[in-house]
Amino acid sequence: MEENSNSKSIQKYAKDIETIKSLLIQVEGKPMIENWAFFTWGFMMLIGSLTHYYTVRFMQLATAEVFLKVWLPIVLIAIFLETIAWIRKMASESIPLLSRTTIKLWLTVTGIFTGMCFIIAIQLQMNAISTLPTIILIFFAVMLFTYAQAAYSYLYAHAYFLIIVAIIIHLLGLDAQTKFLVAGLICSATFIAGGVTSLIMEKKNG
Repeated sequence: MEENSNSKSIQKYAKDIETIKSLLIQVEGKPMIENWAFFTWGFMMLIGSLTHYYTVRFMQLATAEVFLKVWLPIVLIAIFLETIAWIRKMASESIPLLSRTTIKLWLTVTGIFTGMCFIIAIQLQMNAISTLPTIILIFFAVMLFTYAQAAYSYLYAHAYFLIIVAIIIHLLGLDAQTKFLVAGLICSATFIAGGVTSLIMEKKNG
């Protein structure tokens, strides 16, 4: 009788473990930000790219000044809105904001972003403007690779696409400002496509 009771307890324990593992897998497979964050980044990249091209081409503004007056505010606003999207998503999924997974992810993202800002500053100081669009495309590709590890794997395709575009832009030998415009528009389209795909995947997975 006691053996039978112990056997049932072990079976129940094993079933509970499987349930917990299943729930953890489901949580890890879900996006960590709301879909509109992708569209926000796409829209902000579009505004930034067009503003950058206009101010340099027609207002003769220096690229370094454009990064400070145009891109810095745009990126800060986008990061702020993305943070809101992350908090709302975590709340809706009842996931702790400072879980081990999210802490590791945001430490990684912050490190990549900080390193990228330093690289851009060096390139601007050296007046190596023509290489910046390629570097920025690769930066966003790396960010998508990072996020893909904690969300839907479809983002890997978007990241590889940005790398391919970066290589093509580099090989085409376009002038710097045309490179910036093309790179910005491609990034914008990629983020919007990411938002659309995320919507489809969430509906598919219920």
